[in-house]
Amino acid sequence: MSRKDFEQCTPLEFTRIVEKHNALEEVRIREGWERTRIEVVSVANLFSKHPVNARKAFPLPWDNDETKEEKTTTQGTSSPERMKEVMAKLNGE
Repeated sequence: MSRKDFEQCTPLEFTRIVEKHNALEEVRIREGWERTRIEVVSVANLFSKHPVNARKAFPLPWDNDETKEEKTTTQGTSSPERMKEVMAKLNGE
């Protein structure tokens, strides 16, 4: 925002701009932590006999928000042997 734009803003306009900026920054931060959680749970599932619930294994502060529409869980299990089998298929072996 240029100085001229800032000087021409009303307090309400500036408040709305700051609120929007903060909301976008919050989304960016949450997306990063959600990616990290998925990575951690995916690795945990490689070595687990039972599916690992992402929210229980790696809780985040916003998990209990009522605005959250769906739960993030990782289904299924993988083993090192299964991963080798999948990689062999991908490599055409």
